[in-house]
Amino acid sequence: MIRETAALLVRTLQLRNGIAGDSARQQWALAGVRGLSRVVGFNGAEVWLYRRLRALDASPQAEFFATLREAAQRVAVLALRVDAQTAAVLGLFANAGIPCALIKGQARRAAAKLYPYADARGVSDVDLLL
Repeated sequence: MIRETAALLVRTLQLRNGIAGDSARQQWALAGVRGLSRVVGFNGAEVWLYRRLRALDASPQAEFFATLREAAQRVAVLALRVDAQTAAVLGLFANAGIPCALIKGQARRAAAKLYPYADARGVSDVDLLL
């Protein structure tokens, strides 16, 4: 991955003062994406980047975009499974009268209605404070 693509990635993921509109579309159409999938995956940003690119109507190289879409879908499906487990565990604690609070990834996911993209990072377990 080249430095220009890394800078473009950072500007794309920024919600304030980031890249927008025609500029995003033009730059992503020309961006070198070699190695970018590994960087995005290592940082757990598949869903966030995919959603941002769709929101900006930006299309990187087709093969990269297809790989990103598939990775984002895998992360989203796993997150939905963890959400279901979270709901089940919260129900058990509520029925037992045990107070608890969501922390870490599940707290971010619960905050998605208040904070854009808070739920974009994948989760793989249920973290609670008892």
